[in-house]
Amino acid sequence: VEDIALTLNVLFGKFQLGTYELGAESYDLYVKALPNFVENRENLKKVFVRNAKGELIPLTELVEMEIAPGYKAINRYNRQYSFTFFANLSPEKPLANAVDELTSWLRNNLPPGYTFEPVGQAKEFQRAFQGLGFALLFALVGVYMVLASLFESYRHPFTVLLMVPLAVAGTFGLLFLTNTSLSVPSYFGVILLVGIIVRDAVLFIERIIQLRKEGMPTRQAILQARKERLRPILMTTFTIVAALTPVALGLTAGAELRKPLALAVIGGIFTGLPLSLFLLPALYELFDKVSLKAYHIKKKNT
Repeated sequence: VEDIALTLNVLFGKFQLGTYELGAESYDLYVKALPNFVENRENLKKVFVRNAKGELIPLTELVEMEIAPGYKAINRYNRQYSFTFFANLSPEKPLANAVDELTSWLRNNLPPGYTFEPVGQAKEFQRAFQGLGFALLFALVGVYMVLASLFESYRHPFTVLLMVPLAVAGTFGLLFLTNTSLSVPSYFGVILLVGIIVRDAVLFIERIIQLRKEGMPTRQAILQARKERLRPILMTTFTIVAALTPVALGLTAGAELRKPLALAVIGGIFTGLPLSLFLLPALYELFDKVSLKAYHIKKKNT
């Protein structure tokens, strides 16, 4: 059986005879039959296999030949037979939805013992999501460190960062209303949204702190800061929304790729702007009262 397998390997595959060394380089030597020889079935009668007695026996007497459709190549993955399925997406079908639908179908229809794994763009899509999650976390930590050094406080940065999850809720809401899946561009939009929301909050909180240092009460400092910072916050916010609206509506070239990013930013701004103007001052005043009360208790105990 081993001799038959070796003969078939030489005919239809290739057999490594040895290695040829030339200086510092080495070359593998293979033996294989000529393609024209194996294309004719009659030539197989000219192939012999030596048995244990040393006699030559025609290969056609040891194997049965049958013409049938077969695979041009057999692929293996982790030493198991594998099959790669390729498909192109239609313009209106997001990659995330296509991957979810195909994954659900494979889980429900594959026989027991069969497994699947995404490759190509689908695999890169999942890998990108893992990297973007770390990027978002790194961005939040970096923003907190910058704000802590700017405000010279460990408490005020938390007030600013509390706006981020509330603003991201608007992102998911608009993506849901427009039937847009969460993709890599929309994830980039979330990271961009963090910078926009934090910038508006920094303008607000920084002015409140300045007024407090000048001796103004907390409530009056909040009202005065909102009056002074309202115009620049609205101007920059409406400028961003106006610039991204054509992309969100698909009116520009290549908008299919950038549309999720635009929707993510616009949705987050719609919820982040009112929160920055109304909820952020309330949180600042609440944290200020808690901090002041803790200071008086500590002072009383000492």
